[in-house]
Amino acid sequence: LKGLRLLFPSNAVLDGADDHVATSFAHVLSQLSAAGAIIVEQAVPPFDQLPGINAQGGFIAAEAWAWHRQLIADKADAYDPRVVSRMLRGKQISAADYIDLLHRRTQWIQQLQMQLADYDAMIMPTVPVIAPTIAELQDEEVYHKTNLLLLRNPTFINFLDGCAVSLPCHAPGTAPVGVSIAAAGGQDRTVLAIAKAVETLLQS
Repeated sequence: LKGLRLLFPSNAVLDGADDHVATSFAHVLSQLSAAGAIIVEQAVPPFDQLPGINAQGGFIAAEAWAWHRQLIADKADAYDPRVVSRMLRGKQISAADYIDLLHRRTQWIQQLQMQLADYDAMIMPTVPVIAPTIAELQDEEVYHKTNLLLLRNPTFINFLDGCAVSLPCHAPGTAPVGVSIAAAGGQDRTVLAIAKAVETLLQS
């Protein structure tokens, strides 16, 4: 870990984080710094751009609608209504919208890759809050807000076409928290090697 350069995004990834996740993640950063890793806290502008890029529902909505549209027409009642509502957003995405999305993704990846070139990997909480209870999610507004919050950080890496490993980093006996080691696409071996070193540190 000594000399390893890790980028900690100062924007987005901790927005809405609960105290347990924030405290657990801060402890990981402290351990890594003590082990000789160089943690650089820096804003990652593409992360703030992604909600706008995916405002219509993104690839998930478009591609899910393309695959499921006939099934939904025939058997909509067999679907979880919360899932089918997300698929239906794809109905409004035109071919031109989809092509624009492809181009914007390419530009977004290039921008992020340029920033990542100075680092061995990124580090962030896998998700910003601990797992909610089923009872908490009965309210539709709470469900949708929580769903987006839990998907946010992994979506950054998915949109990057990147790779990541999530490692448990919570104190024994407390609610599970994950820390992600992530990088651009094709860096799987690097991410796995770094994650192995981080895992050894966290288990010591």
